[in-house]
Amino acid sequence: MENVNTFGGIAFGLVIGFLSWYAVFPRSGKFLVSWRTISAFLGVVGGGVVTALFPANSEAFGGYSIGLCLGFFYSPIWNFFSEQFKKSQPSDFTRELNAINTNWSSISNVIAHKINRYGIVDITSLEELPYSYDGKTSIMRRFAELFIEQGVEIRKEGNNFQLVLKFTRQAGDPPIKYIGTIRTAFKYGFDDYDESWPIESATGEFLGECGVAISELGVIDKSSPKKVTTFEVWLFDKNDIRTLAKYIISEYAYLHSDITSKVVEKDCLPILAKERDTVVLDTVSLTIRVEIKNLEYVNDKKAVNNLFKTVQLEITMWSKDIKLN
Repeated sequence: MENVNTFGGIAFGLVIGFLSWYAVFPRSGKFLVSWRTISAFLGVVGGGVVTALFPANSEAFGGYSIGLCLGFFYSPIWNFFSEQFKKSQPSDFTRELNAINTNWSSISNVIAHKINRYGIVDITSLEELPYSYDGKTSIMRRFAELFIEQGVEIRKEGNNFQLVLKFTRQAGDPPIKYIGTIRTAFKYGFDDYDESWPIESATGEFLGECGVAISELGVIDKSSPKKVTTFEVWLFDKNDIRTLAKYIISEYAYLHSDITSKVVEKDCLPILAKERDTVVLDTVSLTIRVEIKNLEYVNDKKAVNNLFKTVQLEITMWSKDIKLN
């Protein structure tokens, strides 16, 4: 019976000690008791109840005292060792990165298949990869860094990331080197809009030139401000025999005017202007990719989406590693 009283005292002391700890050091999300309440409770328990249940100098009172001490210091000791254990363990994201490194070959094959087939890979389309949003973002950034010379870039659309293939490459094509990116913008009223840029290697060697300008084929009214429906994008390669050109045409003009046929007669390719669409010009030793970053039309009820109001373009340039005779 004495052993039962001793163990009972220890158990009772553990409970009181546990409550006392959270009364003195309350924390959010834990069982909280106000100090005033626990003080009153301990006063009652420590007074008549304790002396009645556990007489002084008895083994039961000694057990109660031990239990009270263990219960009070259980939480800080447990929390300390728990924190030390957590610090010694890798985080979830670190474990995920390790898994990505281990399985990178199969992961990159999945992305390569998608981007070669569709030309664009959205982060939401990678549902077969068992990783978090941050993990998939890390994968896409790594893939873009590894394959930048193959024309792959990463961009953000809203809250999602996308991998974009800037142009199509075939097996056996010569290696390419990224030269740079240029941004240009047309606004309604820029009647003399005609931009051009030299293309040079890292050592300063002249490789060619590219540019974009208002095409007179698509100017409805030459009085200021010009009524523009067409832009000419061109690429000159010093190693090629001709200057390559393509024409970006407004939606209405593309469908309802003779501009398209005029462009075809020049042995050039007419392109329907669409925001986020791209135009690729590829010569013997150069490649440029023109992306329509932003597109806005003049408000015209008679001919909707006919006259360009603003057009923002991004031009990315590469050189090909070729050997010429």
